[in-house]
Amino acid sequence: MLNVINGVYHPQLGSIVFRGETRREMNPTRAARQGIAHTFQNIALLKRMSVLDNIMTGRNTRVRSSLLAKTLWWGPARREEMAHRRKVEEVIDFLEIQHIRKTPVGRLPYGLQKSVELARALAAEPSLLLLLD
Repeated sequence: MLNVINGVYHPQLGSIVFRGETRREMNPTRAARQGIAHTFQNIALLKRMSVLDNIMTGRNTRVRSSLLAKTLWWGPARREEMAHRRKVEEVIDFLEIQHIRKTPVGRLPYGLQKSVELARALAAEPSLLLLLD
């Protein structure tokens, strides 16, 4: 059911209504843009990247700067990046995982990896959070 809401699977019958809107031909990317975040049953983190970098990927749907501006890290893009980092730091503080923020995720035990996955979902500031276990 949660995978249908998130757009991983499509319903055979009926429809999904979110915020009064019928959702047709949903996919996970579109669901994320509409404010739906989830954790995975099997951990889906980037193992070689740090905890901080993994959580930053949760902010992807919130990025507004162009690729060129982000590459140059100039003006509005720089301010936007700093705002995203502040939000991620708030999530890290909330989950009390400051001590592992620079650790590559692949070196962490399963329980901490699940915390990082939750942090990534929270960093997206979803209006609906689906927790799959």
